[in-house]
Amino acid sequence: MTEAKQTRVYKGSGYWITQIVFSLLMIVLCGAGGAYVLFAPPNPGDEAGPGAGVVMLLVAIAFLFVLIWLIKQFAGSTKEQRAVYAWAIMQQHSRNVHDGRMLNAPQAVGNDVAAMSVAKKARNGQLSRAEIDRLQALRPEAPYPGKMPPA
Repeated sequence: MTEAKQTRVYKGSGYWITQIVFSLLMIVLCGAGGAYVLFAPPNPGDEAGPGAGVVMLLVAIAFLFVLIWLIKQFAGSTKEQRAVYAWAIMQQHSRNVHDGRMLNAPQAVGNDVAAMSVAKKARNGQLSRAEIDRLQALRPEAPYPGKMPPA
């Protein structure tokens, strides 16, 4: 008896949950750590001083802005738009990963803005069928979660 392999439906919820939880964690850790370093009595021989606390608080503030952006994007999108955005990001990420190792690591970081631009186009339904097919080929096991445009 063989079972038919079910097609996995990509919902994208894992992507959004991970981004939101990571941002919250960074806000808490950097905020608490920064306040502690800033207001703790100085240790003899400590070269960092309160400046390290200020930097950590600034990182917490930056992640607060990221969290606000994430929540706006999440709340302002339909389920399909969220899934398509996350799918496009993850498809592009897969081109830089092979067998658990990062390939072209310097390029992988630089491509985040471009990847987010493509994902925004995907979310807004502006990708052509050819662009979707190109992204689909990067990770064939994760099917496109949105409505396909005409060929």
